[in-house]
Amino acid sequence: ENEQRAMSLIMKKIRDLNQIVGIPVVLIAHLRKKDKASGALVPSEDEFMGTSNISKIPTLIITLAPGDGHKDNRFETYFRVPKCRGDGRVTRYVGLGTFNANTNDYDKAFCLGTLKNNEREFEMIEKQFIPDWYLARV
Repeated sequence: ENEQRAMSLIMKKIRDLNQIVGIPVVLIAHLRKKDKASGALVPSEDEFMGTSNISKIPTLIITLAPGDGHKDNRFETYFRVPKCRGDGRVTRYVGLGTFNANTNDYDKAFCLGTLKNNEREFEMIEKQFIPDWYLARV
């Protein structure tokens, strides 16, 4: 069987089992090399390598990308949820967190923002526009 069809069948089986059992399954996928023309800070669901079903089948997709800033062994990391069938509201935002290489963990606090200028710049959300679901976690 061809590789793309086999990959799609495997992913569908994992998704179906996940929905039956109710235990999260984490799969890691290869992304295309960063398109220098687009310059997007964080990958979208269209940037997965291989069959387009890689982004169609899952119920949730999370992408990560390194930021530019680092200080004292702490590194900025952008994260985005480009697909969430459970709550599509979260797909409008990008988080900016900090990875602490000393503790090998992410800090619990993070900034919430959006991408502007063709997804090349991160802009923090103004206080009056912060979504309810974000405020509920603080």
